[in-house]
Amino acid sequence: MKILENSYGRFLCAILTAIVLMSSGSFTATAQETDRSRELERIDIEAPERRPAVRTETAPQADRDYDQAPVSDVPSSEDLRRPSEVFSGSGIPASTRSLVTDKSQVSIGAESLPAQVQVVTPQDIRQLNVRGDYANLFRRVAGVKAVSYGQGQIGTMINMRGFKSSAGNEVAIFIDGVPQNYPSLTMNHGASEISWLSAEVIERIEIIKGPFSAMYGDFALGGVVNIVTKKSDPAPSVSGEGGSFGNFRAFGILSTDALVPMPFLAQEYYTIDGYRDNSQLNQWSPFNKISCPVWGGVLSLRYNYFQSEWDAPGYWPIDWVKSGVVKRTQAYNPSDGGRNKTYEVVMNYAPACGERGLYATLYVADFHHKRFAKFLPETGSQFGRQDDRNFWGGRVYYNMVFGNIGSLT
Repeated sequence: MKILENSYGRFLCAILTAIVLMSSGSFTATAQETDRSRELERIDIEAPERRPAVRTETAPQADRDYDQAPVSDVPSSEDLRRPSEVFSGSGIPASTRSLVTDKSQVSIGAESLPAQVQVVTPQDIRQLNVRGDYANLFRRVAGVKAVSYGQGQIGTMINMRGFKSSAGNEVAIFIDGVPQNYPSLTMNHGASEISWLSAEVIERIEIIKGPFSAMYGDFALGGVVNIVTKKSDPAPSVSGEGGSFGNFRAFGILSTDALVPMPFLAQEYYTIDGYRDNSQLNQWSPFNKISCPVWGGVLSLRYNYFQSEWDAPGYWPIDWVKSGVVKRTQAYNPSDGGRNKTYEVVMNYAPACGERGLYATLYVADFHHKRFAKFLPETGSQFGRQDDRNFWGGRVYYNMVFGNIGSLT
């Protein structure tokens, strides 16, 4: 019993019992149904008399900081948040509206920009079928066009605000402050490829329509997609799923709110044979993140690795398919395909509470991409391209807040 009282002991027990989490959920459901089946005793309760509202006057505090909220006897929602929510540093709660319209507050957050901002929450993501195509994350976002080429993992086109290039290079994409627009990826400058990001590790997606934020720089003509990943889950979890055409996915998370530093370790394996010939896909993606409080802020260290092999069925003229000249499942070239391999090492630091303070992002990334393809008209040759790139960079800034008057970054 003393081992279970220790937080580290609970963490070790969680590791040993991770493989039976799914079965334990059924036991819980059975116990709840048993409790519901009991007949409840009827109790009549009389409503209390209505008391007049009492207004309390609070004296001003001369020594209070500009960006510090006034003291109140009523506990705020900030006091009732779990440690993981405090560590996230998110100014947007999980129950936020999808469309943010309140622009009255002074903030460096996306929600205070003079533009339409839409936030995709984990609740929204759970209602989508994201498997194998991260373009589905944006299916319900008005004004955003996200299209997969359907030829393996060569990137996805994301457009908005009237921009419609084939590469989506007018939209800046960031994940935890790390830019994801690659130069000349598969001959398209500014394209992105984020298949390594599992939907379960996303805390929120901020979609800023238009070039209204100076925080994101290049590629932000049409807008910005800013993705923030989680720092923890309340408990470990394991899931698996399968379907037609050889579809299989296994996903596991090892995390807990009870430990400091706070671990968030996610592993994904996904494979599918595909509907068309020569459209197989196999990928493996570990995502490892640790967060801890340091110097009044939150320091997060992340390492993710991604490896995939895929085949591409190629492009047929649509009239040929409709007229029956070629089968719908027939591949244009049975040897088209490619391989991706990438890793990122990322450090993020931000204030634990509020927006005043030091912010820092440092990253190192390694990206390898190889593609083989053949196009009409028939030339007898196959096109090949290989990208091997190393990226490193960072950003450090300090945000000074002056009450509700303004901020200087």
